Amino acid sequence: MPQYWLKPFGVTTPPAPMPDYWTDEVELDPFELMTVPAKIQNPPQMGRGDRVIFHAVIHVRLFGFGEILGNPKFIRDTKWARRWPWIYPCRVAAGSRGSRTALTRVLLPPNTQWVAFNAAGSTSG
Repeated sequence: MPQYWLKPFGVTTPPAPMPDYWTDEVELDPFELMTVPAKIQNPPQMGRGDRVIFHAVIHVRLFGFGEILGNPKFIRDTKWARRWPWIYPCRVAAGSRGSRTALTRVLLPPNTQWVAFNAAGSTSG
C-alpha cells in the first residue's frame, strides 16, 4: 500500500518561490524530485509507488501530484544539491500549470495517512 507524502517546493529563506509556469522548464516523465536529508548516510523514507502531493510554500497552494517510480540517487552536482541532494524519479500524474493555482481536487483513498517533511529531513505524520 503506498504512502502519501506532502512535498514542499520553493524556498522561504532566502525567498525563492516556485515559478508560476514551473512545467515549462522541467521534464515531467520522469520528473526529478529533489528531497532531504542532506546526508548520504540517511536516505529518505519514500519508496517506489508512494504518492507525493506538491506544495508551493510561499504561495500556500497544492499544485501537483506524482508517483515515485524508483529508488533515490544521492547527487551532489545540481543547483540545489547542498539542500536537496536526493533525487527520485517521479511521474507527475496531475497538476496545475501555475504554482499559484490550487488543485481543485486530488483523489486520495479514505483514511489516508499523511507524512510531511520538515527542514531537517525528519518526518511527521
